[in-house]
Amino acid sequence: SIYEALGVLPPIFATTPPVMGEEGNKKLGKRDGAKDVMEFEKEGYLPETMMNFLALLGWNPGGEKEIFTKDELINLFTLEKIQKSGGQFGEDKLDWMNKEHLKLMDESVRNEQIHNKLLENPLTSKSEIINNEKLLSKIYPIIFDHISKWGDIDTLLGVGEWSYFFNSPEFEASLLSWKGKTSVLDITKHLNWLLQNLTNASEEIFEDSEKIKSLIFDYATENGRGEVLWPMRVALSGKEKSPDPFTLAYVLGKNKSIKRIKSAISKLS
Repeated sequence: SIYEALGVLPPIFATTPPVMGEEGNKKLGKRDGAKDVMEFEKEGYLPETMMNFLALLGWNPGGEKEIFTKDELINLFTLEKIQKSGGQFGEDKLDWMNKEHLKLMDESVRNEQIHNKLLENPLTSKSEIINNEKLLSKIYPIIFDHISKWGDIDTLLGVGEWSYFFNSPEFEASLLSWKGKTSVLDITKHLNWLLQNLTNASEEIFEDSEKIKSLIFDYATENGRGEVLWPMRVALSGKEKSPDPFTLAYVLGKNKSIKRIKSAISKLS
């Protein structure tokens, strides 16, 4: 053999079991949606995740632990632990694993990656908020909670998610009505109460969403939480679905929150 001719000791070869599709009944192939590993990189999966995930397809060191660093995998690997049956590929599991590896990242590094994604997006990159580090520091955790890979940021921004943090919302006045049942008179009354109390609140209140909640919640409970908090949410975000209104006010800050509530009131007149 070539090894003998070169005087080299031949390596020991081992064959790992095949990677099975999501259904687990046949080998994963292009017809089943198999992708080149570089596609996973483009979608925002971490190299550490791919190594971890692929290592556990057909091999397991034993125990319940599933998240491993490269060094841990190297130290734990033995041929004896390679399984005979094929490992089942699943993107849901891959997403979960990537999220776990994202959690292991230094927060400042993670936030820098999120910021880079915002800079790449044509809508968020043009906003004055993009250079407001104080406001961005409030937005980063919200974005992180909703993603499992970097590409999710592009996807969610593409459907308007988080746009209300970067630009003033546009919406029809009818959206301010809770389930379409609250009268214009009542909506105006609640928004004016919110406007007055948020205007009179100290800046310190806006440093904590729980403090904002404490300021508003009793009034909302007395007058109907939906009737009060729904128009507040819509006024601040322009959306039916968004973070709760207390978080919105916390992120936006006092001046922007007041400005948006005033704008909502003007839509009703």
